[in-house]
Amino acid sequence: MLWEEKWKIAFCETVIEAFSYCTRHGLKGGDIMSRKAKTGVWVTVLAVLGIIVGCFIWYFNTASGERALKTMRSNNSGGLERIVKVYSDSGELIQTYEGKIDVQDTEYGNKVLFDLNGKRVVIYNATIITEEK
Repeated sequence: MLWEEKWKIAFCETVIEAFSYCTRHGLKGGDIMSRKAKTGVWVTVLAVLGIIVGCFIWYFNTASGERALKTMRSNNSGGLERIVKVYSDSGELIQTYEGKIDVQDTEYGNKVLFDLNGKRVVIYNATIITEEK
């Protein structure tokens, strides 16, 4: 399991635990709370939100965060402007593709597929070099 998934699970568990704590101890929205208790709750909520926002800002300013954003943009917009070059095992150029391309590969590396101009291109057992324009 990736650390991002573990972080999301831990965050959800924390929110659920905080909610169940409040319901067990009578801190429901309709109950009368002292001003000091309300202030404490708001300070805690704002601190947690600040930490979460800070983590997002930090993550998306790292190299892996920028790659994640670019992947998300590519997935949502149908690809990025790219040049894909296909080489044989002997190293000679077989084909070049240009356009808005969304590339997907397998974990074994023997198959690459992408959509170009509405048509699916699947390449097996070749060396693929993909570069953005």
